[in-house]
Amino acid sequence: HAEQQRVIDTLMQQYIPGEVVLFSWTAWLTEFMEEQRSDHAREVQPQHSMTATWPADQIVHGPPMVDRKSTFVAHLAAIHSAEDRDRVVSTLLMDRKIARATHNISAYRVPRDVLVAIAASIMLILRAYAIDCDDDGETAAGGRLLHLLQIVDAQNVVVVVSRWYGGIQLGPDRFKHINNVARQLLDAHGYIKDAGGKPSASKRSKNNK
Repeated sequence: HAEQQRVIDTLMQQYIPGEVVLFSWTAWLTEFMEEQRSDHAREVQPQHSMTATWPADQIVHGPPMVDRKSTFVAHLAAIHSAEDRDRVVSTLLMDRKIARATHNISAYRVPRDVLVAIAASIMLILRAYAIDCDDDGETAAGGRLLHLLQIVDAQNVVVVVSRWYGGIQLGPDRFKHINNVARQLLDAHGYIKDAGGKPSASKRSKNNK
């Protein structure tokens, strides 16, 4: 309740009758949510018990994509928190083949609605997102994967792309392959919507076969 009151007090301090404050509120709430996520991450200690795992049958895997002996495979799972993301990754790494991948790049995006009282009988719901990514040694790959989730507006999902290096450098093509296998798997499982909010045409065509 103390944190809730802090949010309300701060937003009311920024509220000026007759002026648009939505953008300043959104900016502050985004920083607040990131602060909360970082604080929670520091408090949560790594777990090694079975409770830290995720049901393997709730993780889906895409087909391998091979270029110049490097192999890329995407994995995804529906999640609702950063803790879920950690459990999914832990479960994937229990697979020896995935654990031996040169890189396991990941990104997740989970919406969080913040309820704010702006007057005695007026409540405002603002949407923020818990997001994060991990390059796992493939510099900038995690950020690009997260950007993909943002531009397609994929929500409540974590995507992991495993890359097994084949000994031949791919240059910028590696980033294209990472995002392509991720995008294809997101599309195949309905995370990419068309303008009407329905699964994309490729998903519908698969369902109609």
